[in-house]
Amino acid sequence: QLVGMLIVVLVKKSAASSFSNVQTCTAAAGILGVMGNKGAVATRLTFTPPLSDSSDTTTTSTPGPTVLTFVSSHLAAFDEMVDKRNSDFHDVSKKMKFTSGFMDAAGTSPVHVSVYDSDVLFWMASELRLFDYAANLDLT
Repeated sequence: QLVGMLIVVLVKKSAASSFSNVQTCTAAAGILGVMGNKGAVATRLTFTPPLSDSSDTTTTSTPGPTVLTFVSSHLAAFDEMVDKRNSDFHDVSKKMKFTSGFMDAAGTSPVHVSVYDSDVLFWMASELRLFDYAANLDLT
């Protein structure tokens, strides 16, 4: 468990029916990689816009579903901890997995997807140094 880490995604009641497939995951990166003093929490959900009114001629089509992922992380602080912070960032990035809703080829276990398997990824970091990582991400 992570200590003091929380992520909340709020949606207007009138828009709630446009959201589905809500999932959460956590990844610890503290002492020995298991203690809850450092790590990340994530929420993943699918937004599907409501169907447009067929009498509305201003829109030509309704976009399909969009997978949104929100991550909040708390990693090592201070400039002298940059190597540890980098290591923890990559560690929690690998650990955070969601189920895709599909089974593997053998049909025995669910297929997992990473936080990067999203249409839109919001990553909030307490250490405000995320720009160091974003410039080096290979998203291909």
